[in-house]
Amino acid sequence: MEEKLKMYKTKAGEKLAVAAGRLTEQEASFDSERAEYEREIKHLRLLLREKDEVIGAMSGDKKRLENDLENVWQAATRDNQRMQDTVRKSKRKLKEHRSLQGAVFGSDSDNELLNLSSDGEY
Repeated sequence: MEEKLKMYKTKAGEKLAVAAGRLTEQEASFDSERAEYEREIKHLRLLLREKDEVIGAMSGDKKRLENDLENVWQAATRDNQRMQDTVRKSKRKLKEHRSLQGAVFGSDSDNELLNLSSDGEY
Protein backbone atom coordinates (compact mmCIF):
# COMPACT_ATOMS: atom_id res chain seq x y z
CA MET A 1 0.00 0.00 0.00
CA GLU A 2 2.81 2.34 0.77
CA GLU A 3 4.30 1.53 -2.59
CA LYS A 4 1.03 2.33 -4.33
CA LEU A 5 0.83 5.52 -2.40
CA LYS A 6 4.40 6.31 -3.38
CA MET A 7 3.61 5.49 -7.01
CA TYR A 8 0.52 7.76 -6.95
CA LYS A 9 2.55 10.52 -5.37
CA THR A 10 5.22 10.13 -8.03
CA LYS A 11 2.68 10.15 -10.83
CA ALA A 12 0.90 13.12 -9.27
CA GLY A 13 4.23 14.90 -8.91
CA GLU A 14 5.05 14.20 -12.55
CA LYS A 15 1.63 15.47 -13.64
CA LEU A 16 2.08 18.55 -11.48
CA ALA A 17 5.51 19.15 -13.03
CA VAL A 18 4.04 18.82 -16.53
CA ALA A 19 1.16 21.15 -15.63
CA ALA A 20 3.60 23.63 -14.05
CA GLY A 21 5.73 23.47 -17.20
CA ARG A 22 2.70 24.14 -19.36
CA LEU A 23 1.67 27.04 -17.12
CA THR A 24 5.16 28.46 -17.35
CA GLU A 25 5.07 28.15 -21.15
CA GLN A 26 1.62 29.77 -21.27
CA GLU A 27 2.78 32.55 -18.99
CA ALA A 28 5.80 33.21 -21.23
CA SER A 29 3.53 33.16 -24.29
CA PHE A 30 1.09 35.56 -22.64
CA ASP A 31 3.95 37.86 -21.62
CA SER A 32 5.24 37.85 -25.19
CA GLU A 33 1.77 38.60 -26.60
CA ARG A 34 1.22 41.32 -24.01
CA ALA A 35 4.55 42.94 -24.93
CA GLU A 36 3.61 42.77 -28.63
CA TYR A 37 0.20 44.34 -27.93
CA GLU A 38 1.81 47.07 -25.83
CA ARG A 39 4.23 47.84 -28.70
CA GLU A 40 1.28 47.96 -31.10
CA ILE A 41 -0.69 50.26 -28.77
CA LYS A 42 2.34 52.55 -28.44
CA HIS A 43 2.71 52.64 -32.23
CA LEU A 44 -0.99 53.37 -32.73
CA ARG A 45 -0.88 56.16 -30.14
CA LEU A 46 2.07 57.68 -31.98
CA LEU A 47 0.16 57.52 -35.28
CA LEU A 48 -2.87 59.07 -33.62
CA ARG A 49 -0.77 61.92 -32.19
CA GLU A 50 0.81 62.55 -35.61
CA LYS A 51 -2.60 62.58 -37.29
CA ASP A 52 -3.95 64.94 -34.63
CA GLU A 53 -1.04 67.29 -35.34
CA VAL A 54 -1.71 67.12 -39.08
CA ILE A 55 -5.42 67.79 -38.50
CA GLY A 56 -4.55 70.73 -36.24
CA ALA A 57 -2.22 72.18 -38.86
CA MET A 58 -4.79 71.68 -41.60
CA SER A 59 -7.46 73.30 -39.46
CA GLY A 60 -5.23 76.35 -39.00
CA ASP A 61 -4.52 76.44 -42.73
CA LYS A 62 -8.23 76.18 -43.44
CA LYS A 63 -9.01 79.13 -41.15
CA ARG A 64 -6.30 81.24 -42.76
CA LEU A 65 -7.55 80.32 -46.22
CA GLU A 66 -11.14 81.15 -45.25
CA ASN A 67 -9.98 84.54 -43.94
CA ASP A 68 -8.01 85.18 -47.13
CA LEU A 69 -11.00 84.22 -49.25
CA GLU A 70 -13.26 86.48 -47.21
CA ASN A 71 -10.82 89.37 -47.72
CA VAL A 72 -10.67 88.68 -51.46
CA TRP A 73 -14.48 88.46 -51.59
CA GLN A 74 -14.86 91.78 -49.78
CA ALA A 75 -12.27 93.46 -52.01
CA ALA A 76 -13.95 92.09 -55.14
CA THR A 77 -17.34 93.26 -53.87
CA ARG A 78 -15.96 96.75 -53.19
CA ASP A 79 -14.32 96.88 -56.62
CA ASN A 80 -17.51 95.66 -58.27
CA GLN A 81 -19.54 98.32 -56.48
CA ARG A 82 -17.01 101.00 -57.43
CA MET A 83 -17.08 99.91 -61.07
CA GLN A 84 -20.89 99.87 -61.10
CA ASP A 85 -20.91 103.39 -59.65
CA THR A 86 -18.42 104.52 -62.29
CA VAL A 87 -20.51 102.98 -65.07
CA ARG A 88 -23.67 104.69 -63.74
CA LYS A 89 -21.89 108.06 -63.57
CA SER A 90 -20.47 107.58 -67.06
CA LYS A 91 -23.91 106.72 -68.42
CA ARG A 92 -25.37 109.85 -66.83
CA LYS A 93 -22.60 112.01 -68.27
CA LEU A 94 -23.05 110.38 -71.67
CA LYS A 95 -26.81 111.08 -71.56
CA GLU A 96 -26.13 114.67 -70.56
CA HIS A 97 -23.56 114.97 -73.32
CA ARG A 98 -25.94 113.52 -75.92
CA SER A 99 -28.78 115.80 -74.85
CA LEU A 100 -26.44 118.80 -75.16
CA GLN A 101 -25.32 117.63 -78.59
CA GLY A 102 -28.93 117.30 -79.68
CA ALA A 103 -29.61 120.85 -78.54
CA VAL A 104 -26.52 122.28 -80.24
CA PHE A 105 -26.52 120.17 -83.41
CA GLY A 106 -29.81 119.31 -84.96
CA SER A 107 -28.76 116.22 -86.91
CA ASP A 108 -27.67 112.73 -85.92
CA SER A 109 -24.81 112.68 -88.46
CA ASP A 110 -23.07 115.48 -86.55
CA ASN A 111 -23.66 113.56 -83.33
CA GLU A 112 -21.96 110.47 -84.72
CA LEU A 113 -18.93 112.50 -85.72
CA LEU A 114 -18.60 113.90 -82.21
CA ASN A 115 -18.90 110.44 -80.62
CA LEU A 116 -16.02 108.99 -82.61
CA SER A 117 -12.72 108.87 -80.81
CA SER A 118 -9.38 109.37 -82.51
CA ASP A 119 -9.08 105.69 -83.41
CA GLY A 120 -12.58 105.48 -84.92
CA GLU A 121 -14.35 103.76 -81.99
CA TYR A 122 -17.27 105.07 -79.93
